Amino acid sequence: MDYMEFIRFKANYYGDLVKWLRSDVPYIEETIERWREEAQKWLAKPSPFHQHMAKKRKKAIKTWTVELEQRKKMLETHEKILPAYQAEAERLGVG
Repeated sequence: MDYMEFIRFKANYYGDLVKWLRSDVPYIEETIERWREEAQKWLAKPSPFHQHMAKKRKKAIKTWTVELEQRKKMLETHEKILPAYQAEAERLGVG
């Protein structure tokens, strides 16, 4: 792979990744919020099943909150990197 192919690959890769993260982050935020509401409804019910499901939902919320923060950081980092590769690809005429 020569330099021009590498730059074109990186520009496309980071472009696709940023596009995906921009759509994924809001979806995860909405899902976490929906799960919080579900957990609150389930906690209000006395049955052991609903209590169990609420605990499982809270565990999933913790896990996905960490994942959301990681994806936000990744998006921020890649949004900074992308313009450099795009500019270099345009300069080389491969972008």
